[in-house]
Amino acid sequence: MAGAARALELVPLIYEAALDPGLWSGVMEGFGRVVGANRAALIRQDAVTGVGHALTFGYDQAVMADYFGYYGTRNVLLPHLAYAPAPSVHTDQDALPKDAFRRSEYFADFLSARLDVNSVLLGLLWRDKRDVVAINFCRGPGADEFDIEEKAALGALTPHLQRSFALALRLGSLDAAASDALELVQRCAHAMLVLEADARVVFANAAAEALLTAAEAVGVEPGGHLRAARPELTRALRALAARAAAGDDGGVLPLARPGGGRPLLALVMPFPASREWLGPARDRALVMLRDPERRRALPEGWLEDLFGLTPGEARVASALHRLGSLQAAAATLGISGHTARAHLNAALGKLGVHRQAELVRLLTHLEDLAPPEPGPPR
Repeated sequence: MAGAARALELVPLIYEAALDPGLWSGVMEGFGRVVGANRAALIRQDAVTGVGHALTFGYDQAVMADYFGYYGTRNVLLPHLAYAPAPSVHTDQDALPKDAFRRSEYFADFLSARLDVNSVLLGLLWRDKRDVVAINFCRGPGADEFDIEEKAALGALTPHLQRSFALALRLGSLDAAASDALELVQRCAHAMLVLEADARVVFANAAAEALLTAAEAVGVEPGGHLRAARPELTRALRALAARAAAGDDGGVLPLARPGGGRPLLALVMPFPASREWLGPARDRALVMLRDPERRRALPEGWLEDLFGLTPGEARVASALHRLGSLQAAAATLGISGHTARAHLNAALGKLGVHRQAELVRLLTHLEDLAPPEPGPPR
């Protein structure tokens, strides 16, 4: 069949798309020309909850937010696929009579109203107990229904599409763990970086950016690779990053400061692979930097809520924790030493400690639990 022969011309592109998700739109557009479809989507979804991912051609991918948020659980074509072999090819009329399809909420409120779709050609590529992966090609109301020749054309491609999907799955490219982990790193108040296996910095949160800008014990070379103050420490740091990126334990490395003082501590550990929908995995390392010379400011509102401090007491406690000296705290806050001492004495009782050093030690232990201070408005 001519359609099947033309479809097979897309096979090289299909396998390239397993490694480059940006090529899937070209696959869908190319096959759409073969069968006269003007819209297409490659979808993976949980058949029970409707949650999933999609790559699209011919319509805004943002439309799929409504599908996964609501209409995915009302897709009347999915029950037909529950016992179908993978790979296999189906039209909407294989699933249920056309009149029944058009009366469904899924068709009337989503396919027709949102996408101007009348008929669907569907290739089932993969499924397990709950997940379904399918590629859909759609035609509008003015076009003919998909016929047996067009099903045969998609049937010629489905084994290749299935193998391409399996390759992406084997690479671990469908896991969202890295995105979730990166969001946690972004929100963390401590200095944290994500490195490629060769120690190139791909992400640094605000606290890490401050340390890199200071460029005392650690910095970034022009090529973007993390470096320490001394060559031997740079080599050791990069070796830990390479080990962690490979999935092994990293380790802790003291990073000396050129001008002396207590070293910066670098804790290196594996980071979840960077994975995108049908994209290749990239193994990376996470680096947490702790500076014993610096204490971060504790949010005053947090201290007020946690210990029942007044605003003045919270300001003095936070400044004392950060600066280590009541005199320095008073000068920074622009208050007298007598006022600072009065606030400190009141705070000691509320925190259940008796001396200034005990208060500082307690707040230092609580530092890891404190929320980050709000950043500047964007």
